[in-house]
Order: sequence, then C-alpha cells, then structure tokens
Amino acid sequence: MERDETQLRLRTLRLVELAEEEIEACHQRISTLEERLQERNAAIKILQDWLEVRPWVEPPTSSSADLQFREYSLAKIKSATMNFSEHLKLGEGGYGVVYRGEIKKIKVAVKILRDYSLQGRQEFEQEINLLKEIKHPHLVRVVGACFERGCIVYEYAPNGCLADRLSCKNDTPPLSWRARIRIANEVCSALHYLHSLNPVPIVHRDLKPENILLDEIYASKISDFGLARLLPEYLLKETELKGTLSYMDPDYPRTGEFTHKSDVYSLGVIILQLLTGKPALGLVSRVDRALDRGEFNDLMDPSAGEWPFEQAIQLAYLAMDCTEADRRRRPELHPTVMTILNKLRTAAVNFGRVTEHDHMLQPPLPQETSQVAAEINADTNIPSYFLCPITQGLMDDPCVAADGFTYEL
Repeated sequence: MERDETQLRLRTLRLVELAEEEIEACHQRISTLEERLQERNAAIKILQDWLEVRPWVEPPTSSSADLQFREYSLAKIKSATMNFSEHLKLGEGGYGVVYRGEIKKIKVAVKILRDYSLQGRQEFEQEINLLKEIKHPHLVRVVGACFERGCIVYEYAPNGCLADRLSCKNDTPPLSWRARIRIANEVCSALHYLHSLNPVPIVHRDLKPENILLDEIYASKISDFGLARLLPEYLLKETELKGTLSYMDPDYPRTGEFTHKSDVYSLGVIILQLLTGKPALGLVSRVDRALDRGEFNDLMDPSAGEWPFEQAIQLAYLAMDCTEADRRRRPELHPTVMTILNKLRTAAVNFGRVTEHDHMLQPPLPQETSQVAAEINADTNIPSYFLCPITQGLMDDPCVAADGFTYEL
C-alpha cells in the first residue's frame, strides 16, 4: 500500500514537472513571437518613415505623365471638361480658372487664362513653347495647350494643394513632420531650377501653398510658374496685390520689381507654415517673437507628430533668414538653403534609428545629389549622372540640370 502511494506521488510529481516544462516552452514561444512582432513593427515603422521622406513607387500605369505635349482644339478641351462644368471646377485665382478634365481616359488639369484676347496668340504660343520644355520632378508638367481660347493643360495632382493638406481639408490625415521637411526640400530644389534656367530664368512671383500641388504619392509640384509672362501688366499688379500679401516680398512695394530673392521670401513663409500649421498673415513676426522668448515649441503644429526640436529650431531660423525684410540679407537657394534642407532631410530619415537591428532593416536611401550617388556607387562603375535622383534607377538619356540634379528628358 505504502509502495503504491509512493509510486503515485512520483507519477504526480513527474506530471507536474512535464506540465511546468510545457508551460515554460509556451512562454518561450510567446516571447519569440513577441520579439518577431516587435521586429516586424519596427521594420514597418522604418519603411513608413522613409516613404514619408522619400516617396517612391512604380509609375502609375495610366497617368498624365504618359501624355506627350500637343495642341488641342477648343472642342476637345470642352469635351474633356464637360463644357467647363461647374462641378469639375478645381479652383479660381488671379491667373484664371482651373478645371479637372480627362483626355484619353487620363485625368488632367485645364487652366483658362484671364483676358487671353489681350495677350495675342503669337506671344502665347511662344511662351507655351518655352514652358513645355521645362521639366523637373517637382514642377507641374505642361502637357498641352489650346491656342484658340488660351488654355493650358497640366498633369493632374490628385492629392490637391499643400494649403488643403495643412488644414486637413475633407478630414484628410495631417502631414507628418518628416513629410513637411521633404516638401520644403523639394520646393527649394524646383525653385532653384527655375532661377537657373538659361537663357531666361523664371521668378515665380506668386509662390504659396495653394500653388504647391501633391501627386498620388504626395510628392510636391510647384504650379503656375511662368504664368506671370502670359498676362497683361495691369492684371499682374491686380493679381499680385490680391490675397497673396502675406507671401509677398516686402521690398516689392518699394522697388516695384520681383527678383529670385522674392521667391526666397515666399519659401521662408511656407516653411514657417509647415512648422506651425498657422495662417501666413503675421506669421513671420509671431515666430520671431517666439524665438526671442524661447517659446517656439508652443507654436509648432502638434498634428505633425513629435518634431525633433533641434531640427525644428534649425528649420525655423532658416525660414527667418529667408524672410529678412531686406532682400540683400536673404540667403541664396544654392548652396545655402539647399545644403541645410538636404542635411535636415537626411537627418529626418535617420531620426530614431539607434539600434544595430534598425540599421540592418533600413532600406537603402536614394542620395540627394549625383555627387553623393557617385561616391556610393563607386564600385559599380556606373557614372553618377546615369542615376535618377528620385529612384536611383538607371536612365537611358540623362541630362544634368542647372540645380545639380540629373533628369531624364
């Protein structure tokens, strides 16, 4: 009897040991799964952060990028816009009215210029022939024109304008701080390209968030560049003094002229809006006071996420330099502003990636200039100018632009 009890006790103890071993094994499996889940989430976060700073996807199978420039009849333009239907109207400004349209089942934007009859067809054609040759990844591309009516056909940007995204119009999600740094960098690159064009540089004259469009991957594209050359002088003055005073060079009323430094001022105001999410009116003075009092953190837009304060302050001071009242004291876009924005953009990509595991998961980032790309690809024997600055893919017919980037024509 006593022997049976001893054996039963031993069997019970063994069963308990086996159960404990199984429980321990389950705990280990759970721990392993949790570690893998954390690694997966970390990888997803890194990829999301990277895409915010450098968006890149395969080109859409059917987009306005597929359209080659051509002249359209007024009948074709009316058909594309359903006879300029009010429900297809995208907006209206000093330069004219913009409608959404569709040509060959591809969405486009059609701008009808104001008082085209005062301009003259020959001069309009000359200017359009110049505009259609301007190609930069962060400039809206001209894909057609109607010389009968004074219409310009542009590629379509489905995510609207920067002004709408900063205000989260239609309950759209806010732009993250990384995306905002990227957009500032892209706009600066496009502006420098316009200012460097030969033989005739282009000063935008009306740069503001409403004229910065976002495509299907939220890459920014400046619109309405070059239109100042298409309007009569009296309309230009009316346009410049209506609704855009907050972005206007304060030197303009005194000198009566716009220069490339006027665009630098506008860029500075836009950067302040990217930082704060606040209206442009009085923003320069407001930020200036906050910086003097050490209260800038209170002005930053919380919807953008947790800005790294050191980067935010550096960006704020850069914007304040750009908005100096005396245009002679404003920095040049290249190399000063571009260099700082390139560094901030690179820092934004790497921010928060401190572990060796994170660095292993980090996707290789396209470099900001062909010079840097050459250093990275030195062992591949591929000339740097054959590498696209957007995708780092190999280009068949590269062209080095005035901004130092290489693009395919």
